[in-house]
Amino acid sequence: MADTARPVMPELLGDVTQDHARTGTPLRLSLSIPGIGEVLCSDVFRVIRGKRIVCLGNVRGTKVIVKLYFARRRAYRHWKRSESGCRVFIERGIPAPKILYSGYLRGHGLYAIVMEYLEGGTRIDRELEKTKDARSRVELLGRLVRELARHHEAGIIQNDVHLGNFMVRDQRVYSLDGDQVVRCWGAPGKKRSLDNLVRLLANLPAGLDADLDTCIRSYMEGRRWSISPAGESSVKEMVYRARRKGLSSYLGKTLRSRDPFRSQSSPGLFTVFDKRHTDLNLADILDAAGIPVRARGELGRAGYLERTCGTQKLLELASPGHGPLVCKALFRAVRTWRYALVLNRIGVQAPVPVALVLKKKAPCMWQCSVFFRTVEGVGLMDVLHAPETSREGCDRISAGLTDTFARMCTAGLSPMGLMPDHILISGERTIVVNPGILRRPVMFSRVRLARGLRMATSRFGYACAKKGLPGEGPV
Repeated sequence: MADTARPVMPELLGDVTQDHARTGTPLRLSLSIPGIGEVLCSDVFRVIRGKRIVCLGNVRGTKVIVKLYFARRRAYRHWKRSESGCRVFIERGIPAPKILYSGYLRGHGLYAIVMEYLEGGTRIDRELEKTKDARSRVELLGRLVRELARHHEAGIIQNDVHLGNFMVRDQRVYSLDGDQVVRCWGAPGKKRSLDNLVRLLANLPAGLDADLDTCIRSYMEGRRWSISPAGESSVKEMVYRARRKGLSSYLGKTLRSRDPFRSQSSPGLFTVFDKRHTDLNLADILDAAGIPVRARGELGRAGYLERTCGTQKLLELASPGHGPLVCKALFRAVRTWRYALVLNRIGVQAPVPVALVLKKKAPCMWQCSVFFRTVEGVGLMDVLHAPETSREGCDRISAGLTDTFARMCTAGLSPMGLMPDHILISGERTIVVNPGILRRPVMFSRVRLARGLRMATSRFGYACAKKGLPGEGPV
């Protein structure tokens, strides 16, 4: 089954990207499947460009899931690995969609797997986004980790384990992706099992850290094991370490053309655009018309400029560079872009970055800008000094700052440079408006983080003391 002399369909599918799934662009592809008939593929769920597409299919009014494998190299290997994993789920009693067809479509020149569509099912990551009640969220996470324990009891290790590979329907958790599934002769040991559990928990949203203890205990109950408080702390530390490692990998692609980012480079211009902002395009940002107007209020004090890009209002944080200090402006803009993305990824409220633009205006003169979505809020000091701010309000602010600092330190970010002027309060939200002042040490050091935390909390404690409150600040 060599890849030579294949039909042109794989080349056509190679132009399909994750943007089709992001914008809802239909695929409009018809496949002739042996034993099933004509399958019309429409909505795109997931794309690994040039390798695999997962989409919704329709067979005479019946919905199915279609996975297409068309890489120029190793398409057979990718298909076989995924098919083998899906069959392992079914053979060992793990809830999973049934395989209706799997094989090579000679007329189309690609491999395909057709699976049943789980009507009424919801992916776990989307179900968590909809779940606001803490009790319902804990129950959902408990079912998920108990299902993982069931995988391990059945002798299955899924290396590509994350929330998007599980679906919940009628209180049952289904496994969707058979890729990177390892079958064992028996149930894996404690170390290997906990390593796989850590991999799953590291992919949980950062806002669910309070539920880690419950998840660990639910898994242990599913395996009929016991764990001490010190053991729980050790597992949580493994989760934080895995997150920091994943964060380093994420930072590595923030300046490259890796989905969802698109970078462009030409003489005198370098840009990176976040394609998740489907209502914006880079041309409008580069051609933003009119003279920039300084943003009002606290954002104006933080150095933001208002820009009109198409029909949208954006904020620009500019760093002009001149002469021998041009590199300083370049590094400042890049650092602001990267750490703004990091803050949003770990669940810290911050302006959402849209694009990074490094533009040469003259020899040894660059305009370095980061564009953000607009945010609304009031400066921390103005809130603390307002006469209507009560002690209960200050306690809520302190709790918000505590959560912000904790998430930063967990991700290895030092809040040492954070000042009260860099914080906005919007309702119950605590917003960090100047991510460029953060630092991430090359080596994770608890001593450095503790020192930065003490310096930051002393500043915020002083701010509280000026309000006439005990000057302890967040702890």
